[in-house]
Amino acid sequence: MTVRYLPSAQGLVTAALAVDIGGTKAESAIVLIDGSLVPGSRARVETGRTATVDTLRPALGWLVQTSLRFLPPGVQLAGAGVGSAGPLNRAARSVSPVNLPNAAGLPVADIIETAVRAEHGEHLPATLALDGTALALAEHWLTPGRPPQSLLGLVVSTGVGGGLVLNGQPVTGSTGNAGQIGQCYVSGYGAVATLEEIASGPASVRYARALGWTGKTGEDLARSAVKGDAAAITAIDRSAQALGNSIASLAAVVDFERVVIAGGFSRVAPDYITRVASRLQYHPFGHVRAISIKAATHPVDSPLIGAAALAFTAAKSAVRHHTVMLD
Repeated sequence: MTVRYLPSAQGLVTAALAVDIGGTKAESAIVLIDGSLVPGSRARVETGRTATVDTLRPALGWLVQTSLRFLPPGVQLAGAGVGSAGPLNRAARSVSPVNLPNAAGLPVADIIETAVRAEHGEHLPATLALDGTALALAEHWLTPGRPPQSLLGLVVSTGVGGGLVLNGQPVTGSTGNAGQIGQCYVSGYGAVATLEEIASGPASVRYARALGWTGKTGEDLARSAVKGDAAAITAIDRSAQALGNSIASLAAVVDFERVVIAGGFSRVAPDYITRVASRLQYHPFGHVRAISIKAATHPVDSPLIGAAALAFTAAKSAVRHHTVMLD
């Protein structure tokens, strides 16, 4: 997949509306075909566990409206791409993020399309995928030289999201939810729990507090760890260990060459990703031990860049299909 070479109609510069939805926030931006964000187009709203379909509908509409006002003159909008925490329902084009329990069945694609039509004056499709899939696409797209052909994208934040690109193509599975490593069960941490319940930011904060730490947020945890607080360091180590072990297990099945990690909690310690990677060295398979694990090339922007890649890819497919139909 080479979205960087998507042809622009009438020779115009092409852009996409990108939307990223997570358990703490939702963001939008206009992303150009070279992967850069249009200055000023980034917008953000809070989400959280109390968010509902009724509150998110106008919030997402405001994101679309705000970002589209920064679409440069003469730039063609190819469509919209949405990366979201899952699970998603491909048929209904909706999402039910685990960390947004009151917003189950959010019809996000329809909401975005309606808002684009209201602001931009035309119907453009919204392409929906997991946030981890969008992240993996962003890395595949923007890696210079020979991009990794098979990789796992991980978003470690309020939750733990994942997505796959294999042999240069996004792999979404029969329902669109392939790569959800955060919902795999892990053992060795007391009660049976999912990876997300062990390694996410909120889970790590809860674990540190159970050890006597008195902070409240992932940012507090990071500051305490720098000061040498034993509980904070232990909680961060626990998260990295669980994530690394889970990556190794999935790699033995799927056989990817790279893991790219983004999300706020992945920056909780300067060596967090190094700690994650160290766990792979215990695996008996050489190809698993050889996997490259790195921070996203654009750790803050990659989720939005990946969402834009979804739109560019869909537009490229539509152009190819239309050409075939004309033939």
